[in-house]
Amino acid sequence: MKKIISTAEELYAQVFGREEPYNTTVITQNDICEAEERYIAPVLGRGLYAAIIAGGYTELREEYLIPAIAAWVRYIIEPHLSSRSHHCHEATDTDPKVEMQRERLVMLRRQARALTRRLSAELNRNAANYAEYNVDDNKLNHCSLDGGIAQIF
Repeated sequence: MKKIISTAEELYAQVFGREEPYNTTVITQNDICEAEERYIAPVLGRGLYAAIIAGGYTELREEYLIPAIAAWVRYIIEPHLSSRSHHCHEATDTDPKVEMQRERLVMLRRQARALTRRLSAELNRNAANYAEYNVDDNKLNHCSLDGGIAQIF
């Protein structure tokens, strides 16, 4: 199954900061597939998604898609990273480490959503530049969750 991101190595620099240590096996193809299928494909629509997989729209891919996919991958793998580093003791809901992990997930989700909205705005603003893009296919043009409030357009 072809994807926008063909290898995890393509994402490591964006998923992890320069100073952050990481294991090169922590990102799996399943993580990438989940990020693309769950969070990116619904914004692109199937036509544009297929065109990008076929090699089209390199600038869109580099400037908008890879950062958004990397952010979602980090959000997806963060619980796994946290559980590996804190597996020695039983955490409770009042544990400060648990609360910090929750806050980290909220921050990562907020960043990923912002990058996905940035992608959506680019597509809507320049729809004429993307022949396969249909604004009606972009799920963010129909529904959005902001601050826990569902907005349906």
